[in-house]
Amino acid sequence: MEKSKIESLQKLQKMEQFYLLINAGTHNPFVVCDKENFNDQVWIFEVEDDMKEAAKPYMIEQKHKLIPAKIENKGYLPFFTSLFTLGVNAVVFVEKEQTTEFELTEIVKRPILEKIPEDKRPLENPALQITGTYFMQELRREVPMEEKENIKELEEEMAANLVKSKFMIAVEKPQEGKTEEEQKKEALKVFYLKSKEDKFMLPIFTDTVEFSKLNREGKYRAMMIDFKNIKKIIMPEALGMVINPYGFNLVVQLQHFDNLLARFGMSAE
Repeated sequence: MEKSKIESLQKLQKMEQFYLLINAGTHNPFVVCDKENFNDQVWIFEVEDDMKEAAKPYMIEQKHKLIPAKIENKGYLPFFTSLFTLGVNAVVFVEKEQTTEFELTEIVKRPILEKIPEDKRPLENPALQITGTYFMQELRREVPMEEKENIKELEEEMAANLVKSKFMIAVEKPQEGKTEEEQKKEALKVFYLKSKEDKFMLPIFTDTVEFSKLNREGKYRAMMIDFKNIKKIIMPEALGMVINPYGFNLVVQLQHFDNLLARFGMSAE
C-alpha cells in the first residue's frame, strides 16, 4: 500500500467519527457502482458538509431518498465487517485534502468462513444482497417508472440470485424443560408478519446480520431453507414472503412464486 494511502487509513482509524449516506429504500448504506473499475462502493466522509454536498446530485437530480448518518469510532469494526455481508468490496474515504478508494479488505480482514464447520457457519448471501440493493435503490427512486431505464436488468440480476439462495426463517424456541423427543414432536411455530392489508407475510433473511434485526431479544431460532422449498412451509393463506423486512424489504407474492422459479429453469420441491 502506498504511503499516502497508509496515512489516510491511519487517520481514518483514529477519527472520532465519520459520515455516510443511508438509502431510505433499503435501510442500508447507499451503494454506488464505479463506472471505471466497477467496484461496489460505499462513500464515507471526514466532514459532514462534504457528505451533504456529495448527496445533492443523487437527491436532486436522480431523486434518491438519502439519510445522513454518523458512525462513531467504537462502531467502525462492526460497520466495515457488515459491508462484506452486503456484497460491498470498496470504501471511498473523502477527506478535506483528498479522496482515497480502499479495497474493503485493506480496512478490515474478511472473516474466513471456510474454516468454520458448515453446520455452524454463518449464512451469507452477498451476491443477492448487492443485486437486491441496486434493484431496490433504483425501484424506490422518486421518479416515474419509465425513467428507471435499467430496472429490468437489475431485476433480472437480483432474481437470478434470489431463486438459488438459501434463507433463514424465524421459528419460536421450544419451551424450556421439554425433552429432545418432545421438541421433535412439537409443530414448528414459524414467525409471520402482517402487511398493511392485514395479510400474513413470511419474513425470510439473507444472513445472520439481517436475522439479528428481528431477533434482538433472542426469542427465535433460525431455520435454513432453500428458496425453492419455501412453499413446503409457508401457510396457504399467506400473501407471500418478504425478504429482509428490516433491510431492502423486497416482497415476493406467493402467486408469482412458481413463475419466478420457472424463469430460471427451476421448480418448487
